[in-house]
Amino acid sequence: MSQQDTEKVRCITGIYPVCNIVSCPGIKRTCGAYELNAGQLEAELDKHNPIDRKIIQDNPSLQPSQQ
Repeated sequence: MSQQDTEKVRCITGIYPVCNIVSCPGIKRTCGAYELNAGQLEAELDKHNPIDRKIIQDNPSLQPSQQ
């Protein structure tokens, strides 16, 4: 992902970039791309969903606790 390798990314473009995989294209359609089932992806949204990742990046105090 571009957020992990910012030194390798010059720009991002797309006709319809995905900002929230929950609303579009949906967890059921997206889970295969992450090699997870729908339940696993939903449990790990903070790691994969672009909007959640951006919020956590900007506010590290919101990072889920590691148990």
